[in-house]
Order: sequence, then structure tokens, then C-alpha cells
Amino acid sequence: MHQLKYRRSCNVLTVDLSDSIISSIKSACRKYSTLLESFVNWEQKGIPKSAGLSNSKDFDLNRMRKLLGGLGNPHLSWPAVHVAGSKGKGSTVALISSVLRSAGYKVGVYMSPHMHHISERISTDMWTHLRPESFEALVQNNSKTLEHVQQAEGGALSHFEAVTGLAYRHFADEKVDIGVIETGLGGLTDATNVIDEQQLQLAVITSLGYEHVDALGGSIQSIAAAKAGILKRGRPVVLSRQQHEEALQVVLEHAHHGGCEVLRAEQMVQVKHHSYSVDPLRLQSSAIEHLHISGPDGIELEACSSLIGAHQHDNIATAVTCLCKLRGMGWAISDQHISLGIERARLPGRFQVMCLQSPGEGRVLGTITSDTNSSPPSPQRYVVLDGAHTRESASALTSTLRVVFPSEPIVLVIAMASDKEHRAVIEEMRKCGPKAVVFTSTAIAGSSDRSCAPGVLASHWQVASMTSSQPMSYGRCRQLIQASLPAAIDKAKHELSGHGPGGIICVTGSLHAAAEAERFLTR
Repeated sequence: MHQLKYRRSCNVLTVDLSDSIISSIKSACRKYSTLLESFVNWEQKGIPKSAGLSNSKDFDLNRMRKLLGGLGNPHLSWPAVHVAGSKGKGSTVALISSVLRSAGYKVGVYMSPHMHHISERISTDMWTHLRPESFEALVQNNSKTLEHVQQAEGGALSHFEAVTGLAYRHFADEKVDIGVIETGLGGLTDATNVIDEQQLQLAVITSLGYEHVDALGGSIQSIAAAKAGILKRGRPVVLSRQQHEEALQVVLEHAHHGGCEVLRAEQMVQVKHHSYSVDPLRLQSSAIEHLHISGPDGIELEACSSLIGAHQHDNIATAVTCLCKLRGMGWAISDQHISLGIERARLPGRFQVMCLQSPGEGRVLGTITSDTNSSPPSPQRYVVLDGAHTRESASALTSTLRVVFPSEPIVLVIAMASDKEHRAVIEEMRKCGPKAVVFTSTAIAGSSDRSCAPGVLASHWQVASMTSSQPMSYGRCRQLIQASLPAAIDKAKHELSGHGPGGIICVTGSLHAAAEAERFLTR
């Protein structure tokens, strides 16, 4: 009989296992990971054209309903908040779920993509996502259903559909009080969009923009219509501030036809910036923004958030609007829960700030603040990880970099997927005035099939430099290429060393790049 030894450290229960048990766990993980890998993975292959439209053959909700039927229709056992949009979905989900958990509710959260392991997409706990071994057990326990539906559907069941079904099953097994669900792509045909009007508490549409354009019909209007597909008759919808009037009108029209109450977040909640700081004792991301929030029912809150930048103000306003509506529907959410939940919310890879000890990795040191009344901080080097891959998100990243680190030299490390807005992202990132930029590549969803060659990115930078009517105001920028992301980060450190003891390395272009960088820096 195998002996298990338990130890308790920092209030976390851990288990020491014998080599034979570890071997058997690894074997099981390989077996059931292989099962999921047998399904069509559009994240690796690239999204088919028009996949998010009503006539799609690739994204089929009937197939999803068959899978859920085989799993016991778990999505019918818990109420849900469903979030779609082009920007801010993940932040809004993180904020809503964190507040609900701070209020004492057990919340099932489903998000995508993940940083390191697919189990990160599923959580029911305040402090951590589903552990990899628990995810593999979830696959094992439902493998017969997955295999049966895969065979019945002629091999068409997708990886995302399978994982979504497993998440919904896990939420039912855990008896969650509510689910907060992020769409994968679009909304109308997305695998998450099986939540009916009886279960849906709120639909949420965050900022809409030009992303997955071919998959969603080719225009901002068709993108908005696809996202509005999550609306359900008679159920309220919360709208973030919209940059495109055409998109807003499409969503409002869908809401009108469906008899949906519309709550405009920018009209209901005001979020005002007070100051930024970098706290080395804060987990995951050291950067903090101090805020004042006012809203319905006389809400006046002071809050601090690791989701920072002017663009996050809209996401916070959207989340608070949702929470106030939920409170009006009977959910026990106090102002204190909102403030605490905002403080606790985390979203790795979105302006995630890591402190470095001079040129090499090391413990976090120092604190900086944008409060002009504070004494100047000692020089410190930081890495910012941000998955910006659209013009809008790159613009937000550039603005936030220059506000939080107004005088620090910056070196960019850029790696992107082949189907993203290379020119648009690069045009925006040039505006942060980097001292150098290092182009490289990273695996996308575990595969190099969709990785953009660094030479392609470099050519876009050169064209942008020649065609821009506004030359960079921070001086000359060196352009380099490295074959791997770790080599690119090392090169960035070297480039930064010529500009004093401080400075910023910003890794961006893809959440996959941010994830690989985090693994490298914390190895």
C-alpha cells in the first residue's frame, strides 16, 4: 500500500506522493489529454470564415446541446451572467466573479484562453483555478460521453465545445450559486451560448471592435450582431461604453426586439483615477490603481485595482453596473463587497507587472507611485506582460505604459499570431517611444501553425516608421530579431542596460507570448 504524507504550510494542504503514484498520475494525464487532443482545435488551426454566423457548419449549437444532454444538462442547474464583446470580456468576468465571491457566493467562472494549462479556464474557488489533476479527473469521469458524441457527430466535436461542456458539468457537480461565463468567439454560435432565459440573470456586451472579422461577417455591424446573439428574450443586458456607433445601434436594436432592459454602464457608474503605485508584496501583478467609484443607489467607493489603465475604468463601470442590477434582483451584494472584490480581482497577462532585480530575475524590490506628492522611487527594472493584439488594446497598453511609467526607458518584445492585426498593433506600440524593439515568435495554443514569423513583424515596423506622419518623440529605436521568446527577453535586458539601472521590458502581441514570458521569468 502506498504511503501518503501530508504537511500543512502557509494554510495550504499539500501531499507528498511516491514515485509510482506520480507515474500513474502522469500516465492518466497523458491518456485523457490525448482524448481532448483528438477533437478539432480551432484555436490551433485558426477560426474558419463565417464560423460565428447563424449559418455556420463549424460552430453548431445543436452539437453542443447533444453533448450537454449526454452530460445530464448541467447548465440548467445554475443561474448565469453571460459576457461577450471584443475588448474587456476577461476583465469584466474577473471583476464580477471576484465581487460575488467576496459576497460569499460560490461562483463558477469559465474564461478563455488560458495562460499555462487549460484547467485555468475553469474555477469555483476564490484563490485558484481548477488544478490540472482535477481537470484530468473531470475528463476521465466524462470520457465515455465525450467519445460517444464525438463518434455520433462524425468527429466534428471541437476542443472548445468539449471543455465548455466539462466546465458546465463541473459547476453542477460543485453546486455553484451562479456561473459567470465568457464567450469564446462571437456569441450567437459560441459553444457557451446554451444558457436559456430561465437561467440567464444578465447578458453583458463589453466594448466592440474589429476582431475575428472574417469569422464574424466582415463588418462592425455583423460583429455586433454576432455578439448580441447572447441576448435572451426579456432578460436585462448591460452595455459597456461603445467606440463604434454602428455597433451600439445594432445591439440596441436586438435588445428592443427581444424586450430586454438596457443598462448603459457609462451613464450609470463613474470611475475616477486617483493614483498609480507598484507594490512588490502584491501577488501576480505589482501594479495598483487607486480609484473613486460612484454609481446607483448612492454608491461612493474608494477602491484599488490591479486591473489598471483608463480602458479598465470602463470595465469596472460595466462590472459595477452588473452588480448593482444583481443586487436589485435579490443578490446580497454590499458596497463593501464591491470594493473588496475589485481589490481581489486578478487577470494575468493584462498589464501584469513583474519586478526584476537589475539585469537578472530575482525577488521583487522597490515601490513606485504616480502621486506627484510622493518622493521619487529608487531606480527599478520591471517587466510588463500584456496580451494586446488589436489596435484598441495596443493603444490602451501604450497609454497605460506612459502614464504609469512616464519617464522610464522601454524595450518592447513583440510576438503575435499570424491572423492578428500586425500593422495596427505595431503602429500603436511605436507611440510608447521604445529604445529598442525585439521581434520573436511564440507557440499559439501549443502549436506553431499560427505563429507569425518575426521577420514579418519587423517589416511592418519598418513600413510604419516610413509612413508615419508623427515620428517617435523619444529618439531612435533599435530593431532586432530573436528566434525564441526567452532569447528575446535576454536581448531586451541587454538593450535596457545601456539606459541606466531602471526601465521597462514590455512583452506583448499575444496572451500566449505573455504566458511564455511568465514561465521563463519565474522558472
